[in-house]
Amino acid sequence: MEKNKSFVMQIVGCVVGGFLMATIYFLVNIYIKGIALAIISYVRDLFAQAGLSIVVALIVVKTVKRVLPQLE
Repeated sequence: MEKNKSFVMQIVGCVVGGFLMATIYFLVNIYIKGIALAIISYVRDLFAQAGLSIVVALIVVKTVKRVLPQLE
């Protein structure tokens, strides 16, 4: 149960971090690009950048833990 809880917390941390990253980019992009382009960039940042980064990060973490079990 503890391993499953740890994995869930990793997912939650990644999602929160990705959301904060995309939101900060959005706020900056409002001033740089204007609201319309900032919204388009926000959607892209949320799904493409944050979403794919989360998937890749979780795969890498699981692989590293499998290869180097002493890290757990």
